[in-house]
Amino acid sequence: MFIIWSTYWIWSIIDIHLRSKATGTHAYLPVHTSARPSSNNKGSNDSTTSSNGSSKHRSMGRGQPFRSRPWYPWPYWPAPHLEPIIKVLLSLVGVLIELYIGWGGWRPLYKPDGHFAEFHANNWQHALMYTGFAVSGLVDITGHYMALPPGTEQAFLSIAFLVETLLMGTHAKPNPLDQLVHLLLTWVMVACIVVTAAEVAAPRSLLLAVLRAMLVFFQGTWFWHVGSIMFRNHMAWDMDDMASVMFVPVVFSLHILLICFGTFTVYLFMRWLYTKWSICPGNWSGQQIANGNFGDLDNLLDAQLELTGFSTDIRDQNTRKGANVTERN
Repeated sequence: MFIIWSTYWIWSIIDIHLRSKATGTHAYLPVHTSARPSSNNKGSNDSTTSSNGSSKHRSMGRGQPFRSRPWYPWPYWPAPHLEPIIKVLLSLVGVLIELYIGWGGWRPLYKPDGHFAEFHANNWQHALMYTGFAVSGLVDITGHYMALPPGTEQAFLSIAFLVETLLMGTHAKPNPLDQLVHLLLTWVMVACIVVTAAEVAAPRSLLLAVLRAMLVFFQGTWFWHVGSIMFRNHMAWDMDDMASVMFVPVVFSLHILLICFGTFTVYLFMRWLYTKWSICPGNWSGQQIANGNFGDLDNLLDAQLELTGFSTDIRDQNTRKGANVTERN
């Protein structure tokens, strides 16, 4: 579920970014806008072309300034809040699978002698993890129909990751190999909490939005690998062999590199595809770049880069470029 969920996030984030990208002149922009050149350039051949996205895409964030969200609308479905609906339904199915389906009834929390049923404890922990995401999905749906305080949905998503982290981090672990793979998984979950909370403070940061999606994807791949290590009884993953424990960080690091490289490759491919099919707006022309003439874009960048401290530097650089061109002329 995490792999599919985060893959959709990555596609949506890059799609919205490319449809709203106004310029490729700056090497690093934590915020991207759909700003256009000033009215002085409207009649020239150097003016920026408009987005070819449909009104449906624009109404769902495509073609508008990028803003991270706890969920992203599906533009090809009548109900734009399809993602939170699926999140709630799949979470409830997960709860039923852990506690009821296939067990001939509800898995008891207590044994006949009144003590907790230790063999069912993991199932109850997993069920509560799913419940946290179901609650987050319900808050997302509520936020779709009524205005909530800014950051409410991200806060509940962070809480869902927090519940998941606490329950997974306190799993009973009988051997060093089991302890290490769960510890590394807990680190990824903590990173999800931090990044999701940071999005509340920097809602227009493209990098934070992509990082959250990559971390959730990482959760999914590492969950799959932990299951492979724990339950496939492969000869190489001997619970009592210290060499197996030492090799776990190697596999973990390989996951990191592959996910980062894969996400970057997807971005480059989508950027090439959108440019080829003219899906996203064109870039500024060479003459506009040389003159430093971006109209109101400088003011937008100042506001967007306020938290980074780069706004003054960018404005000064553009001013110097314009002065140099004037001197040469």
